[in-house]
Amino acid sequence: MSSSAPPAKRSITQDFTGDKDTLVPFEKVDQLLTQPGSALETEVRLVNGRLTTVWKLLPNSVRDLWLFSASTYASRPFIVAEGESHTYATVHKRAQLVATWLSRQLGVQKGDRVAIVGRNHVEFVIAFYAVHLLGGVPALVNAFLPGQAMYDCIRDVGCKAALFDVERFRRMRDSDTDLIKKLFGPAGPDCFDDFNCVPGAHSGLSGVAVFPRAVSGIVPENEREWTGGKAGDKVYDAHELDRQYADVAQRADAIPKIEILPEDMASVLYTSGTTGKPKGVAATHRQFLSAGPNAGYGVASAYVRRGLAPPVPQPDDEQASSILLIPLFHSTGIQSGLVPSTARGTKICLMPKYDVDAAARMIQEHKVQIAVGIGFMVRELVLSKHALPSLEAISHGGSSSAKEIPEEARAKKPAMLVGQGYGSTEVNGAASALASDDYRLRPTSAGRAPPTIDIRIVDPDTLVQVANGKVGEIWIRGPNTALGYWGKKKATEEAFTRDGYFRTGDLGRKEDDGFIYVMDRSKHIIIRGGENISGTEVETAIYSERRIIDCAAVPIPDDRFGETVGIVCVPRAEFQKQNRPTEQDVLKVARKLLPKHEVPDFIWIRDEPLERNANGKVDKAIVKEAARKRHAEQKAASAKPKL
Repeated sequence: MSSSAPPAKRSITQDFTGDKDTLVPFEKVDQLLTQPGSALETEVRLVNGRLTTVWKLLPNSVRDLWLFSASTYASRPFIVAEGESHTYATVHKRAQLVATWLSRQLGVQKGDRVAIVGRNHVEFVIAFYAVHLLGGVPALVNAFLPGQAMYDCIRDVGCKAALFDVERFRRMRDSDTDLIKKLFGPAGPDCFDDFNCVPGAHSGLSGVAVFPRAVSGIVPENEREWTGGKAGDKVYDAHELDRQYADVAQRADAIPKIEILPEDMASVLYTSGTTGKPKGVAATHRQFLSAGPNAGYGVASAYVRRGLAPPVPQPDDEQASSILLIPLFHSTGIQSGLVPSTARGTKICLMPKYDVDAAARMIQEHKVQIAVGIGFMVRELVLSKHALPSLEAISHGGSSSAKEIPEEARAKKPAMLVGQGYGSTEVNGAASALASDDYRLRPTSAGRAPPTIDIRIVDPDTLVQVANGKVGEIWIRGPNTALGYWGKKKATEEAFTRDGYFRTGDLGRKEDDGFIYVMDRSKHIIIRGGENISGTEVETAIYSERRIIDCAAVPIPDDRFGETVGIVCVPRAEFQKQNRPTEQDVLKVARKLLPKHEVPDFIWIRDEPLERNANGKVDKAIVKEAARKRHAEQKAASAKPKL
């Protein structure tokens, strides 16, 4: 086909058997998608002192997005979870009520951080939008963390209030030092804003509220050990506050009228760095909301590549339905899942705990069309025995994924649209994406960046951009790149350049067609099923076994989770022959000190010292390869039939 010929018309759900040259060129795709009047129109604006290409039609704030959707789609089902269905109107009514008591009882106002710590219950969604109604800043704490780490997250960003589900509250309260009581008191010196987005200083936590829901259901009132001041006079039951403020919430002035600008603070999400302690990533509304079109651009491109106009949702369209398999405290869950789906008026099915069989039943019962999750989750779905006739699209991100996913999805259902994104918490979700034909043709790629994002590949030593095809560190800049780490100026300066790039620490290459390929992570963070695990944190725990002199945590390939934790240990000389530590000894320590998902699945105890570089640091690249080789040998040996 000549370059001037019109593209062949193909349905996006029609199986594609062509090659790369059969599709519409990317230059034409970008021109069509971003032209004036299109849903993905771009413009150049001055943002934080820098001329930046931005999405023109992006809402000013999460609050504006929610108010539009709550009004436009009021009667539609919104959240389906745990046997309950809630419309946009009922969630909005409850969010207004929660916002009322957050403001009047706990003193939350614009700019205040409010920790939300819980599973994917409907209350998480209610709390998230309630905080935004006040112009507050939700701090979404990883609910899988141990109590001390959750405490650190809440204190480190100077939260004004904290909202828990039952399990997270009990985990904090039942710790050795009752971390709930320790939450109160003046904010520390590192808790203040470095970014000039939040007015005033803060005096510390003013209150805790517990939503009385557990995985088993609503906890009966006589079993709520936090009610009536029993856990402290500033610890409240959310349902009691609902009753107390029900009448006030009906008043027109219940929620203060506020103006929120795109460059005001919108969120704090947490990431685990090489220090092992979660860091709060601060983002504005523009940065937070850019995640939606950034991720959606890959799907829109897939349509135009086939010569089709991408669908633009309209308020009177038939409602779409989706299922979020990933926790809402993750960037993928909240920024690529909940919020864009809310903007489109989608029905969203939530699971407080992922299980492939339960997910399949939910998809069948609610005729779910779109599934969003981690690579291993969507892979389990397409490889499961369950028939999923309603499922039209799967999207995944947040973890390294098997390259077989596109073909496996096509085998399950040839018409299924499959897409993935690559990014991080620091760039507010996906910075590159690909879907449909491009994903099938390039299953190992992390996709292309949309026109709003600049991805550079830089030599990490010289900081000079390398040529296409060469490996270097991946740097990302765009309207989605976060402000930095809350209260951690040094860490911010190390990771975010003065001209606006985030240094991902990932090693990769960019080809001439713009597709990114991630080769490795120089930060050596292990990503197990979408969970970022700090190798340093694992190593610190293992060192509490006094017979271990040296250790290194490394990622081990895994068919289900993408990666699992491996630990290579060297015993002290005096314990190499007598009283030698065993794998069970190491496992015992790990289970005692680490959350379940960080416990090593592969343990190698060896006498040889760990390999080190010229600076005396452990050379994890060499250790990792040795560990992976040994793991593969053990796996192969165990698979051999016994004679």
